[in-house]
Amino acid sequence: MLARARDFDPALRALRIAARMDLDDLTGSTAAGLHLATMGGTWQALAFGFAGLRPHSGALHVDPVLPPSWSAFELRVRFHGSRVRIRKERAHLSIWADRRISVVVGSTPFVTGPGKQDFRRHGSNWELIS
Repeated sequence: MLARARDFDPALRALRIAARMDLDDLTGSTAAGLHLATMGGTWQALAFGFAGLRPHSGALHVDPVLPPSWSAFELRVRFHGSRVRIRKERAHLSIWADRRISVVVGSTPFVTGPGKQDFRRHGSNWELIS
């Protein structure tokens, strides 16, 4: 929620704590087992928060936000049997899908795949550039 609200400092602090939970043994309990719920929450923060992914009405909605301190991020998911890779960089967004799928980028619907499509923000909307 913090990422979606573009409240990046607390969003990144929370992400860093979750991501480092077992690596740094922050609770002193890693020897007894990994914190799988925290790992899932870390993935959800990246997918639903920063990448803005939402499945809705048969389409994958993508509305990414990129913290100022990041130059890019990339995430891979499966949607309706298709392997999908989403990469957000400062100036544009790329979506690869190995099958045809419906996507909504921001609020603009597209059909993508198989292959890569690039998008750029044009005002408050996204436009296809390749």
